[in-house]
Amino acid sequence: MILKRMFKFIWLIALLPTIILGCGNISYNNNSYKEVISKRNEMIKTITPTEAKVDLGTWIGVDMATINYASNDRIVIHGNFGLFIYDLNEEKIIRGIDVKSIGCGSTQGDNVCVVSVSKNGNIIRLHPSSSENMYVYNVENNTLIRTKYEKSNDELKTLILEEEFKSYDGEYCYSYIKLENEEVSYLRCPQSNMAIDLQYIKNDKVYDIFK
Repeated sequence: MILKRMFKFIWLIALLPTIILGCGNISYNNNSYKEVISKRNEMIKTITPTEAKVDLGTWIGVDMATINYASNDRIVIHGNFGLFIYDLNEEKIIRGIDVKSIGCGSTQGDNVCVVSVSKNGNIIRLHPSSSENMYVYNVENNTLIRTKYEKSNDELKTLILEEEFKSYDGEYCYSYIKLENEEVSYLRCPQSNMAIDLQYIKNDKVYDIFK
């Protein structure tokens, strides 16, 4: 009986380092997991969008404006004066972001802001080219986050405006969107170069974006 108890005691002593090591590994794994989560949270930062507004004195700029997305329901356009979502059914601006407030005001150069829009028009990605970060805007939720830049394949492509759509005075902007039914839509940049006069053309219908 005494020998049996001694054997159990010796067995427990031999097993103790393994138990301690296992607990240490669990603690280490938990700490590693917390560190990963912490780093992930640091990479993603929620930002309150600053609203962009256009008035009579808002200048489009030498690089004009770009149409980034178009469907039968809405368009997305941007320039150094802001990024705007225009509802074609209500014929009014429903969202506007001050791109300069997040460092996305450059339309040329090493830090040009590349804007892409998901095919459903709800997610807008803004990436200052020289930055490792990008901004992701959710239109429906009106939320903006800053996160690590990742390339996306879910975006609608902007095309270079063909010569047949350019007017003699060069008043048409240089980009256009082909809709699903092959209709072509594009921006008309006014000779005044004022944002208030910017128009969207779809077939024969003209939309005054900021009026």
